[in-house]
Parts: sequence; structure tokens; C-alpha cells
Amino acid sequence: MATTALTRQEIQFKNIAGILTSDGMKKQIAAALPRNITPERMTRVVLSTVQRVPKLLECEPKSFLSCVMACAALGLEPDGLLGQAYLVPFAGKCTLIPGYQGLMKLARQSGEIASIDAHPVRHGDVFEYRYGADPSIKHVPAERPYTVELVDGASEAKWKTGWAPGPITHFYAVAKMKDGSVAFAVMPTWEVDQIRDGSQGYQYAIQNHKDSPWITDYDRMGCKTAIRRLCKYLPASVEDNRLHHAIAIDERADRGMAQDVGAFVDVTNLPELSPMPGEDAPAPSQADEGRRMKLGGEKKHVVTVDTSAVEVPPITCDR
Repeated sequence: MATTALTRQEIQFKNIAGILTSDGMKKQIAAALPRNITPERMTRVVLSTVQRVPKLLECEPKSFLSCVMACAALGLEPDGLLGQAYLVPFAGKCTLIPGYQGLMKLARQSGEIASIDAHPVRHGDVFEYRYGADPSIKHVPAERPYTVELVDGASEAKWKTGWAPGPITHFYAVAKMKDGSVAFAVMPTWEVDQIRDGSQGYQYAIQNHKDSPWITDYDRMGCKTAIRRLCKYLPASVEDNRLHHAIAIDERADRGMAQDVGAFVDVTNLPELSPMPGEDAPAPSQADEGRRMKLGGEKKHVVTVDTSAVEVPPITCDR
């Protein structure tokens, strides 16, 4: 059987996989999860995320495991693909960032909300809203101009070239309750940008010339900000406060504050996970080994480990 020496990252991945698949940790995850997600699935999602974001291996172990438990308690899968939640390494710790799809999922599961959505508004759209005793909101997006021409006896739309959507002026989120009432929140871009500029992650990205969701996905982050604003005013079930917990840890992450996931999930008895090993010392050269032998030392043997012990099964997305 072919063997190879493990790298620091491979060692830590095996350590994390061993902890997450242990009977004790599986019981803790299962106790926190809602009934529609199994601990095996959550473990596969987390391990796949670690493979995709190796920097998570360098995070403080307790912060990483606490974020895993918080994902379980909220019922959000941190795969970074469905947009429910993200595990983000920052300043040596793991941070849980709920996505706007995750916030909408929790809102729908609260028992009071029939539907919830968010959209950007662009210059040129028809957009009207008012608050007060008779609140209302209307949004008709501008369409690309076109003409209808007859081509080979059939009508065909010819879209105008050189046209582009206007700049974003507002974001809004709207929810329809099961009793038929509607709630909404509207945020102009200047207000969204103030929140963005106060985000520690955005400030770090600008100062260090890194990517940030605020830079690469401004539309989605603006929609999430509007949803977060709306969700603060939505009715919550006494039995299910997950939505408001998710909003709280998201806002604390924005401000660079400790997320305090222990407020809604037990993280006091998590298994011990060692930090990632330090940098490996350079391997001795043949000349070094020769000099050691001349001085009466013993030649050191390289210990090799089989790396096929841990496999992460492929994940299928539930629709």
C-alpha cells in the first residue's frame, strides 16, 4: 500500500473529521438539529466546506466547533453554495455568517409568514411606497426596450442594443403573513452603504485589497441587509427564536464583536480539538544525515501514514 507523509493541513483535517464523526459529537449535533436534517448530513456539509476553505483549519478549535453547533441549532447548512450560511475564518477565529437565503428560510419556518423576498430597485423602475396607517409598496422593474418585427412570416422580438439597467437606488424586503397582511422595509443605497462601511470584514478587505461579498455580490448583500431590517419587526414564535438569534449573531459579526453562540446552544461540553500543528521543520539533507552518522547518531526514519482513512461523501442538495 502506497503511503505518504501527511501535511499540517491533512493532519488537522483528519483531527476535525475524527471529532465530528465521533459518537459524542454526533449526539450533541443531533440534539441541536431540527428534525429535517441528520447529523451525518451536517457533518458532510461541514467537512466539504473545510476542504473548500482550508483556512478554516487554522481557526481556534473552540470557535470552529462552536460555529458548527450554532449552524446545527439554527438548522442552516454552511455549504456556501445555497446561501444559507457561511463559515468564515477571520483573525484566527471562525465566524458564522448567516446568508440572506438562510434568513428567509428561518422566517418562513417561524409559523407566521407565508412568503418573504427582497429585491434591488434601479433607476428607471416604477417604485412607489408609503408608510403610515395605510402602508403600500409597488415595484415594476424597467424592461429592456424592444420592437416586434416580422421575420419569415413569424413575429420576433428585437431587443434594443446598447441598453443597460440603471444604477441601484434602493433595496426592499417584503413579507406576506398567513393572515394576509403585508410588512415591508425599504432602504435607500446610502443607508445600506453606511452599514457596509461599518462592517469589519469590509473594512479589512478594503485595507488589505481583498475580496469581500460587499464588493463581489453587492446586490445580494443589499437584499440581505433589507431582509435583516424587516425581520426585526416580524412576529416570532415563542417556541422558535432561531430567526432573531441568526440576526443577532450576524450583526455582532459585522461589528467585530464576539458572537456569543452560547446564548442559544450549549457549547460548554465540546470535545477537545488541538490547534493545527506548527510549521514543519525542513527535512535533513543527505549531507546532514552523513554528518550525523559520523558523530555516532542514529539515522532517523520517516514515519508514513495512510491518507485514505477519511473520505467525505458527495453532497446532494435537497430541493
